[in-house]
Amino acid sequence: MNDNLKRWLIAVLQVLISVALLSGLVYYAELTNAQKIVEAVNPIIIVTCSMLLALLIVLASIRWRWFISKFIPNEKALPTLGMSVRVNTINVTLNQLLPSTIGGDLYRVFIARTLGLSVVNSLLATLADRLSALTILVLVSGPALLVILLSAEDAGWLSLMNFLFILLVILCAGLASLFWLKKHRYVRKIAAFFYIFIGNWTTSGLISQVLVTSFIIQLTTLTVMTVITLTTGIKINLIIIFGVMAVSLLVSRLPISVAGWGVREGVSVSLFAIFGVPADLALATSVIYGLTELFAAILALSGTAIVAFISNFLQNNQHPN
Repeated sequence: MNDNLKRWLIAVLQVLISVALLSGLVYYAELTNAQKIVEAVNPIIIVTCSMLLALLIVLASIRWRWFISKFIPNEKALPTLGMSVRVNTINVTLNQLLPSTIGGDLYRVFIARTLGLSVVNSLLATLADRLSALTILVLVSGPALLVILLSAEDAGWLSLMNFLFILLVILCAGLASLFWLKKHRYVRKIAAFFYIFIGNWTTSGLISQVLVTSFIIQLTTLTVMTVITLTTGIKINLIIIFGVMAVSLLVSRLPISVAGWGVREGVSVSLFAIFGVPADLALATSVIYGLTELFAAILALSGTAIVAFISNFLQNNQHPN
């Protein structure tokens, strides 16, 4: 009961963060040109981007299936690719509509348990899938943030030194916390997982497969975000747009809000403001991408339901000929 109460309290906090940030941004941006921005967006491009994001669920399903294969007992059968696609489609849809603590992540842990994994292994498989995507985003967003700082007109040597200093402080604090909490049972489990992940799986080639798959997923997602940004009318350096999108996507993937709403918009507005992009345009661009991502999840869920319905219909109406 305490765990359930804690989970729901975290979920409520995530909702409050998204609502508060979005409300503040809408008040600050004063969407006076919202109609013009929406009219400038090509619906064909939005639909194409949604379909592309929906197709990425197949790659994410393959990656999740790889992790399940490493934790599932030998006597248990692996889920089929079709089942993995259905599970990850529901996972993406729930994560778009609900906080991650009660949404898709919890659903995937439940499904992994039904496949025969223990509670710990179910959590580790879900955590590993999350971390593989987050690792690629961190590797992309770090250099992107440096490019943004170096390209900004008011970002001189002093601001860069301040950024490096803050980064060093965060790194030291993280290492100190890890050293201080190393005797905690959850920290020991995570450390043991990383030892298995890096030590035993390197020879099997799983790490390279996972990282390449994650890189393709994140690169495609960032490309879609950049295309939407260009469609809304933001006209600055393409590298800067890609960098802003990378940082905003990284922050939106942290489990501190509902599907990144509010956090993603706040980062986009703040970083684009450095290069003179109006707040209402930056906010509208981020909101349009968020709606595109939501539409992609609904599109994938509808497609999965239709395929499952047709498959069941054909199986129940088989003829000798």
